[in-house]
Amino acid sequence: MKPAAVRVALACALAGLGAASSAGAATVTEVAQSYTVGTSGATATNGFSVATPGNLDISLTDLLWPQALANLSFELTNSQGKVLGTISGAGTLDVALAASGTYFALSYGQASATGPLPYGSYGVSVQYTPTVVPLPASAVLLASAMGLVAALHRRRPAGASARRTARGQSRGGTVAAISV
Repeated sequence: MKPAAVRVALACALAGLGAASSAGAATVTEVAQSYTVGTSGATATNGFSVATPGNLDISLTDLLWPQALANLSFELTNSQGKVLGTISGAGTLDVALAASGTYFALSYGQASATGPLPYGSYGVSVQYTPTVVPLPASAVLLASAMGLVAALHRRRPAGASARRTARGQSRGGTVAAISV
């Protein structure tokens, strides 16, 4: 293997290791909604899918406009209807998702019957952060083996292939001299 090819292979392997270790660390907003509800109340449902395990940071906020809500609640469920977490009143919730899948954010708000207007507003925010997967030990082993190959290749004397050809050997075997 030529020295340039070894350097390129090593650089590609190390670049791949760096990309694999930092993949999937970005936070994604799955739900960011504001709702205005009346005194009879209203339920909102937002569905979203995640491709990998990760964490959900959920925030439920009473916007106090034009007045505080009488009732406010939130529920997170999976596609089978299993409740993964709830919030009663304004607050936050942190949920660790063990698997990919479809999830549903259900929120309920009801305005107070007392006050100047029979309305109230609230906001829901769901932020998803994928779990960073650590590099397997085999990737580190591969990188160290490639470094060893590069180091051994550099230690070989520069004239080794020239001496081998001079003795009548080539990569394909022996070379026979033919005289005419």
